[in-house]
Amino acid sequence: MSSNDYQMRGSSMLIIGVLVGILHYYHVKSLYENDRHFSHLSSIEREMCFRSEMGLYYSFYKRIVTSHSFKDGLYKLTHDNLTEYPDTINALHKFNIYPEAMIGGLWRIYHLGVKTFGLNGKQCYMIHRGEGLPPVESCEGFGEPILFYLEVVWMFAGITAFVLYYFGSHLSGSQIGGCLTILSFFINHTESTRVQWTPPLRESFAYPFILLHCALISSILQDSRKTMPRPSFWKGLMSLFSSFVSLLFWQFSQFILTCEIAILIAIYAFGFIKRHCLSQILAWISSHIVKIFLSKIFPHSDNFHTLMYTCAPEFQRLPWSYGVGLMKSLLLPLVLIALLLVFWNPTFHILAVLREHFRKKLLFPRYQNALQLNDVVKLVEPAIVFNTCLLIAFFVLSMMAMRLKLFLTPQMCVLVSLIASKESVNSIQILREKKSLEYLTLLIIFCAIYLSGIDNIKRQRSIEGEYSNYPLEELLTWVQMKTKSSDVFAGPMPVMASILLSTGRPIVNHPYYEDEAMRNRTLLVYSLFSRKTPSEAFESIKRLGANFAVLEANKCFDHMQPRKGCKMTDLWDIEDPMNTKRPPLCPTLFSNDASPFERVFFNAEYVVLKVGLR
Repeated sequence: MSSNDYQMRGSSMLIIGVLVGILHYYHVKSLYENDRHFSHLSSIEREMCFRSEMGLYYSFYKRIVTSHSFKDGLYKLTHDNLTEYPDTINALHKFNIYPEAMIGGLWRIYHLGVKTFGLNGKQCYMIHRGEGLPPVESCEGFGEPILFYLEVVWMFAGITAFVLYYFGSHLSGSQIGGCLTILSFFINHTESTRVQWTPPLRESFAYPFILLHCALISSILQDSRKTMPRPSFWKGLMSLFSSFVSLLFWQFSQFILTCEIAILIAIYAFGFIKRHCLSQILAWISSHIVKIFLSKIFPHSDNFHTLMYTCAPEFQRLPWSYGVGLMKSLLLPLVLIALLLVFWNPTFHILAVLREHFRKKLLFPRYQNALQLNDVVKLVEPAIVFNTCLLIAFFVLSMMAMRLKLFLTPQMCVLVSLIASKESVNSIQILREKKSLEYLTLLIIFCAIYLSGIDNIKRQRSIEGEYSNYPLEELLTWVQMKTKSSDVFAGPMPVMASILLSTGRPIVNHPYYEDEAMRNRTLLVYSLFSRKTPSEAFESIKRLGANFAVLEANKCFDHMQPRKGCKMTDLWDIEDPMNTKRPPLCPTLFSNDASPFERVFFNAEYVVLKVGLR
């Protein structure tokens, strides 16, 4: 390929990649708006949309944008005494909230520019909600911090689509392959990402860089096979940068990088790559996450903490419907066909070499030559082997925790691009000889993918809703109006995140469950949902320094948790077998005698108990 052709190909890839990124940006943005009617919600309703971990992460961004200065906001994050009262922690480091710090800084720059030039950064108006609810003010524009934050998240989603196209194009050596990847990604969008439903999660920021790292490693492996390999200094530097950023943004990135290292070592051991291509990266594994995976393999290793994870929908095993959906969209069949075509010739060569080796061993008993597979290894592109092994690793992880399908499905979309690779085309003689037939076949595949999956896109685009959670809004309003700013709260993890975000009250526990000390705190707080005596629960909450404890109906009443073994009493029966014969405590505190607590607020979903002096 001449330098002009190479530049032309690079330019066209850049243009298509940018267009794909913009398309995905608007796609996820409109899906979120359609699902929540987000633009017409009040500030507190918008914050309530960010439940559990999402609310926790967003609360740190809110602290930066509401502080007197960026420096002051950053100090509040590095000396945080609200999130794990009474401890003071470095939240910036502990929770991987560098994206929030970055976006908070950008918003402050934008806000300063708007003020300097006398511009109007947002427009506000009153929304009448009906059904006896009071009217609320709603604001639009980048001057509204939450909308600015989401805009950056959607941009990261656009980068994800751009990198996917780049990955598919480079792995297959064809821009058609990149287009196949992107089409498959949009067709299987629900199984590929959840940024459109849960924007503040760490994966929304880290995944584009994880994907970029995999793409760059693949490109370096491809270059290693060239007769005159071009210097890959910039690719190596970008690979280092992407791995650094992904580790900075998401604690789970280390496990993906560990998988990559293991695969690189394996393919080096089998001779697919040379020693100079192998790089060492250190990673440690958090013990409680290992326990989660062990609980999937050895069910009897369950305890309270692992069940808190595995009872969540995203940590359940992959359902059969997932595989059925991938079959209907043709993603799974096409991936299998692509891998079959790519490995067809090498497999036959391996069988031929093995047959010849054992034939000589039988005919000549003294035949001592070692089995030579070097020539066969050269037939297989190391980047393809790397990505196939990565697919297998993601499949194993996804079988243990359903949320990890968000790695598996995009990886399948990347491997679909191999349908358009020269390895696939060369394995079929008639396509190798007739270029026009090759293009016709690819066009038919494009049409088949589109027709089989267009209903998925229509179904996703047809989702329309309007967020409303008046019981939670009522609780947060009561906390804001009736309690002091220094009052400390304990309760269910998702509710604590909402209280921290919307009222700024100190909390003793939160949804970031990776920390052992926090797991122990949460165990004490959740004694409210156990079979212990009221006095024992009271002492546990009092020991943590909380002034108020919140009860939530769906954790109090067993009939509201349909999954077997996942009721709060089920978890406590494993943790505290001595009290299995006692009645559950929470229903009594929720609607009957709350002593030694004092019930100070209640509605259909929530109860607030005051922890007074005994």
